[in-house]
Amino acid sequence: MCGLFVGLALLGAVSCGGESTAPAVSGVVGVFHARSIEGAALPYLYAEQGGAKYEITSDEITVNPDGTWNRLTATRATNSSSRVWAENSAKGRYQVVNGQVEFAQTSPEVDSFTGSVDGTTLTVASAGRFTYVYQR
Repeated sequence: MCGLFVGLALLGAVSCGGESTAPAVSGVVGVFHARSIEGAALPYLYAEQGGAKYEITSDEITVNPDGTWNRLTATRATNSSSRVWAENSAKGRYQVVNGQVEFAQTSPEVDSFTGSVDGTTLTVASAGRFTYVYQR
């Protein structure tokens, strides 16, 4: 299931000549709650295998003014005889470069992704991954 856990991050220490703000821009700071994944409301069914269903039931990103972020994702696995709930957390650093939020995940494993904030909406869409829409 860790492979399906979409980590947040972009190597925040690297900037390719773009404008950057260090470490944060006030418009990106806040607590964002996932409203949809791949255009579908939560809970989001991300896999089915052998009669079991695997869903993301909630996802929350807290973007802090000191350039750090935290994420908590709740999942549920269900089959004909049981349900199992789990919570996964991640954390890291971020920076804003040319209007994009670059997230560098440092724990539990190194990963990266990019997002953008428009008003109260944070959209995270990286190639080959799920597209998440969060609301502040």
